[in-house]
Amino acid sequence: MSTPRLYNTEGLVLRSYPLGETDRIITVFTKTAGKLRVAARGLRKPNSKLAGHLEPLTCTNLTVSRGRTLDVVTGAESRESFYFIKTDLPRLSSAIYLTELVDTINPLESPNPYGYSIYLKGLCALEEESSNVQLILHYMEMHLLIQAGYSPELHQCTECQGKIVEGNHYFDPSHGGVICKACINHQTNFRPVSIGALKVLRFFAKSTLKDSLLLKITQPLQFELRSLMDAYIRYTLDREMLSKAFVRSVSKLEGTVHVPTT
Repeated sequence: MSTPRLYNTEGLVLRSYPLGETDRIITVFTKTAGKLRVAARGLRKPNSKLAGHLEPLTCTNLTVSRGRTLDVVTGAESRESFYFIKTDLPRLSSAIYLTELVDTINPLESPNPYGYSIYLKGLCALEEESSNVQLILHYMEMHLLIQAGYSPELHQCTECQGKIVEGNHYFDPSHGGVICKACINHQTNFRPVSIGALKVLRFFAKSTLKDSLLLKITQPLQFELRSLMDAYIRYTLDREMLSKAFVRSVSKLEGTVHVPTT
């Protein structure tokens, strides 16, 4: 039985770039097929009917035609345009960062419905919430890493496998998580981690986004969480998220929680 030439899928547009004089290549994270790169013919023309439905940070229903080298979008209808994200700088910078993280973690043409669901929930939360942006980011980082197989170890020492108990311990991105005080002399790339930060990260890992948004976290603890997650993501993915600098600059501009450089 031959594969149908046309297929329909729901997707979240991650980014796009020019192709020739009038077309664009769209990177879209789909519900059923994972991350895809597809061509959108005539998208750069002023009268393109598809342009408004294929902007980054848009959830859209796609009709796609299979091609020899690139599949081609033949129809698109927006499901959610995330208006409040796009008109609010702190939420927009956070959504751009999460989009870069999703794009980096997910390989092409690898179905990941759970990852899609997490990303969509995160965008919907940013659309609805203007006061809990940092909590949403912390939660989303944790769950995007977990679904990609990069979950940090938060319950036992990565060196001796002993259970972590109350007290101050250390975190080593190169070892994938927490290290107890007894093993710290064997490590070089460690940083202190409080039991409060460990408890919050454990809570994120096992809880829903709705429950996580009920947490009340002090500014110093937010600093610590941000520093830990930045270091872990940078080491695990072997790259700096370019949009993180944008998040930091917006935080300073808005006079909200400053995201420290690690």
